[in-house]
Amino acid sequence: MWADPSSGALKPMDLAHLEKQVPELERVKVDLEAVAFEEPIDSSDMNPEHWVRLATLIGENYADFDGFVVLHGSDTMAYTASALSFLLEGLNKPVVLTGSQLPIGTIRTDAKENLITAIEIAAAKDEEGRAMVPEVAVLRVPPDAGQPHRESACGAFRGLPFAQLAGIGRGGCVTYAGTGQRSFRIVRGHN
Repeated sequence: MWADPSSGALKPMDLAHLEKQVPELERVKVDLEAVAFEEPIDSSDMNPEHWVRLATLIGENYADFDGFVVLHGSDTMAYTASALSFLLEGLNKPVVLTGSQLPIGTIRTDAKENLITAIEIAAAKDEEGRAMVPEVAVLRVPPDAGQPHRESACGAFRGLPFAQLAGIGRGGCVTYAGTGQRSFRIVRGHN
């Protein structure tokens, strides 16, 4: 989503608009493709139908991509990540959800850094060419980020009491505390 400067309305974002708002993506050495829902969805309105739609979209494109980044509002990102972790059984590729306090294109947004970092994590591979984070993951940037407790406040994120699945350092160095590869399939019957 991006905030239209003339109306302030949130609109879906295509890859061309994303590359315009985040020119740094040109320096990230990955091929990108973007898909957006036709109608913008406020994250507080996410529901099981949307989760199944996301899982289906990932499943239909699973063989064609090394990883997936889902741009998501912070209100229900953890719920979506949880649902996807059940719907995408045996996942061997990263599905990284990330959000921001302010929409992309807004002055002083955290969306750029979060997006770039999520893409770096989704693209990171070990020395054998395997995904470093073959899981559904929620990117929390800055390091003490987590769950919004006052969306409009500075420092509105607070940490969650969960172990860190992965970390990313300067230069895109990814460390992963995962358990290995699995067989992938979309779990049917959840709709």
